[in-house]
Amino acid sequence: MDRTTQIAVAIGGNMGNRLRTFQETRCHLRVLGTHFQFSSIYETAPVDSNSQSSYFNAVIRFRTHLDAQKLHTSLQELENKSGRIRRNRNEDRPLDLDLLLFGDQLLETSALMVPHPRMTHRLFVMLPLLEVWPQDFILPGSNITLGSALMEARDLDQTSRPKKVYDNLWGLTSDQDTCPPHLPLNPR
Repeated sequence: MDRTTQIAVAIGGNMGNRLRTFQETRCHLRVLGTHFQFSSIYETAPVDSNSQSSYFNAVIRFRTHLDAQKLHTSLQELENKSGRIRRNRNEDRPLDLDLLLFGDQLLETSALMVPHPRMTHRLFVMLPLLEVWPQDFILPGSNITLGSALMEARDLDQTSRPKKVYDNLWGLTSDQDTCPPHLPLNPR
């Protein structure tokens, strides 16, 4: 019996070499799961921020054996290793990893809400998510499909202006291992 859960993680960042950070993060995520699918990468204007630096955004879908809280903790550890410092919400960051979906589960703790509470308001999340997740999927805790949520995001998100910049950045669509064994995040 398969004891893994299909999940979706948003990846974003607007500091340093964004493409390299995404590629290195892909390598680090391989220990958290299997059967990876990677969306295109979109470049977007900052939302709710004074930043002048545009973001790269994408979504990664994979299967994990971890529970949601352990996965969330692992994602935060990757963010910290990339040099992220949490001072203010929506500030510049080299790496942002958000757990969007955890199967069909609805989760709410003091540290984690799934589905991610703002994902349906962000076009830069919905466009890449729909590249890797079915549009007829009904969001847990609602009667809304991802396809309908995309239409809502188009109406609500008038600022990010996502533009696809890489179709196949990742170079992998399966569990092929092309990552060096001890790749550091953002080597200095």
